[in-house]
Amino acid sequence: MVDNINNFGNGKEWTKIDATTKDAQYKNELDKKISSILNGEETISISDLQKNSMFANLSEKAMQRMDYIAGIDGDKTTLNSEELRVLMSLADATLKNNTFVFDGKINPDKNSGLEQANERELKAVIKNLVINNAKKKISTVDTSKFDQSKDFTTKIASADVDESMFAMQEKLKTDFIDKNTGKNLSLPQIIVKFTDFVKKSYDKDYDNFYEDVCLDFEAETGIKVSNFDRCRCMGDGDTFIIGDWKYEQGNITNTKTGEKIQVKRSAWGITDETTVPAANGNFCRILEYNDGKGTTVKYNYNDSENLAPTGVNITSNGEFKTVNYERKETIDPNLYNFVES
Repeated sequence: MVDNINNFGNGKEWTKIDATTKDAQYKNELDKKISSILNGEETISISDLQKNSMFANLSEKAMQRMDYIAGIDGDKTTLNSEELRVLMSLADATLKNNTFVFDGKINPDKNSGLEQANERELKAVIKNLVINNAKKKISTVDTSKFDQSKDFTTKIASADVDESMFAMQEKLKTDFIDKNTGKNLSLPQIIVKFTDFVKKSYDKDYDNFYEDVCLDFEAETGIKVSNFDRCRCMGDGDTFIIGDWKYEQGNITNTKTGEKIQVKRSAWGITDETTVPAANGNFCRILEYNDGKGTTVKYNYNDSENLAPTGVNITSNGEFKTVNYERKETIDPNLYNFVES
């Protein structure tokens, strides 16, 4: 720190972006400013923040970064106190001689951290200023809004990824009932519940692990899983049967209808602020579905930090169609087959 600089009126200057945003005194001074901005509210909309403020005329690059910061909690239209911490600190930082200097003068010009901070520095600021118990980016979708009178391929080809995933859940619905909700579970929903149950059963003293864990799962959920076996470790080496569905190393076949599904199931963990959902758990991701009658659905996943697909390829009646989706900022665990650990 350097004396005789009017930083928040205390005569100090902080330098270096990582060290400053870790500093308790600096964060305390930031929070005083933020408290006056929020004025007792939990959030402020971006439009309200920009009214008659230094954030009113941001460059395109700075505006893109503010939108990114606003989306940390899954809602890009508002800023909460933690997101304001990140925004204000970057706007305070001024790049001088390849070093960021913080003097308490919020000025988001072209030399500010809002434009000049690189991705590594941005992630450091977020890590230092956003508390770990931020929103998990989990929400519940009102599926009653989806038109169920449409045929399957039309629903799958919806521009709304939630509607497409809901159509797939309905297509793969089983006769098994969720004891907690009283609703029928889809096959992928059962698979992720079983995966999570098995993982939590490792430390139990079973005489025959594979048979006994199935019996315990049935006693707890009412869902019968049989013929469970695995090659060494959890994952694509597993085999088991659920109703008419036979699971073999990530490939699933319905022994009555001929339907085939390819899935990926694994653990899910938070790696950075963009992870959706921002919670640890297990998932069963649908990769491909074939109804055995000429219709195939293949989901694309080009965002490693998001459970939701980025697009889908559909072949039906000899016609091929591709639909790309906007990035999801929150997910419904029931639609995307996620169980939080």
